[in-house]
Amino acid sequence: MKITPLGITGFIPTSKTDSSSFLVEKDDSLFLLDAGTGVRKFLEKDMASKLSKSKKLHIFFSHLHHDHTCGLTWLLKLFKGKIFIYVPKSPLVEFEGEKIIRELASPNMFGLSLEKWPNFGDIISYDTTEISVDRIKIKILPQEHSGGSVGIRIGKFAYITDTEPTDKHIDFIKNCDLVFMDTMHDKGDYEAIITNNKKAEHGWSVGNGIIASKSNIKQLGLIHINCFYNSHRIDSLLSETKSQFENTIIPQEGISIEVED
Repeated sequence: MKITPLGITGFIPTSKTDSSSFLVEKDDSLFLLDAGTGVRKFLEKDMASKLSKSKKLHIFFSHLHHDHTCGLTWLLKLFKGKIFIYVPKSPLVEFEGEKIIRELASPNMFGLSLEKWPNFGDIISYDTTEISVDRIKIKILPQEHSGGSVGIRIGKFAYITDTEPTDKHIDFIKNCDLVFMDTMHDKGDYEAIITNNKKAEHGWSVGNGIIASKSNIKQLGLIHINCFYNSHRIDSLLSETKSQFENTIIPQEGISIEVED
C-alpha cells in the first residue's frame, strides 16, 4: 500500500503547502481521503499519469468543512474515471453528508450538478463503523469536532484529523505501520486553549506523541499543521512530539510512503 500526502496544512494553504488531501493506493484501488487544495497536485505530470491508469476513485471525507472539500469540484476536470463519494451521517456525525455534498456541486455553488458530471459514479452515505470497498475493509471512528468528524483506517494506515486524539484512538490505530494525526497545536497553544476552558478540537504535539506511544504503531506523521506556524515553530512542534514518540515525521507533500498491506 502506498500513501501520498497532497496537502498537510490546516485551515489555509500556504505558499509551500496545501490543505488536507491524501491519496492511498491499495491493490488496484485508489482512495482519496479528503479533498482540500491538495487536489491541485493532480495537475502535475506524475500524479496525472497515475490517475489516468485508474478507472475509479473512492473519495472518503473525514468531515465537510471547507478546507477539506474545496477541491471536490476540481475533480470534474482532473479525473476521467468514475468518482464514488463516501460521506458519514448520523449517528457518526451531526450532519447529513450527502445533502451537503450535493449542495456543494449544485447550480447555486457550482456550474454542474453531480448527476451531470460524466465521471460521477455515486454518493454512498453510511452510518456504520466498517465499510467494504473493492473487498477492502475501511474502518471508521466517530470523533469529537464541531459538527463531528471521523477517523479512517485502511489496513495498517490510519488517518486521524480534525479532532483531539484521546484514549479511544488507541485501539483504533493499534499496530498500524503509519498513522497521520492532526497536530494543529504546539504545547504552548494547547495549554492556552485549555487554560481558557475551551475545547482544542484539534490535536497537539505532546498529546499525539503519548497516544502514539501507547498504540504500538511504527511511525507517526504530523498533519493539519497550523498554517500560521513558521519553520522554527514547526521544528519545535516536531521535537515536542518526538519527546514522547521518537519515530515521528512531518510527511512531505507529493512524496509517497510505503506501508505493508
